[in-house]
Amino acid sequence: MSHTNLTQVMAPFGSSFNQICSVKLDGSNHIIWRSAIIPLIRGRKFDGYLFGTKQCPPKFLDKSEEVNPKYDEWYSKDQIFLGWLYGSLANNIAGQVTEFMSSTNELWLAIEELCGANNKAQVQVHRTMLQAYRKGSQTMMEYLKKMKEISDSLAIAGSPVSSKDLISCTLAGLDSEYLPIVSV
Repeated sequence: MSHTNLTQVMAPFGSSFNQICSVKLDGSNHIIWRSAIIPLIRGRKFDGYLFGTKQCPPKFLDKSEEVNPKYDEWYSKDQIFLGWLYGSLANNIAGQVTEFMSSTNELWLAIEELCGANNKAQVQVHRTMLQAYRKGSQTMMEYLKKMKEISDSLAIAGSPVSSKDLISCTLAGLDSEYLPIVSV
């Protein structure tokens, strides 16, 4: 690969991933992390490496032991990008996907599988919390704040709550003293 091409590949990543994107995937912020990462990747036209649509060329030229220059270029870019993507992971996630470090696409698929399952579980837990949460002895402000936090957590997880559902769950969690308001 020429020096210019390597410089162009590395340029968007700078000396530190944190200069590009301050969001590190920690398991609870998959949707936010993904939303920050994908535009950066598409903007530099590296999405083929990530999604597996830019296939690795054969390592050797036809029937020889000479290394294919297209393979060298693809492999170099993929490894730089793999390191960059790995650098966007918090330690708790990185430790769970270390074995998938041979290509950018393999790492991406492992992250999506791991966090997709976590995300579905988080959505279920927060939906249950939203439906079961009660005001109890809290002030109205504390109660409303907590309901909003649960709703926001669902939105971040990619499963936003409609205003109608939030109002319904909030009213259902009020004590009997609020019955005149709830029954209106």
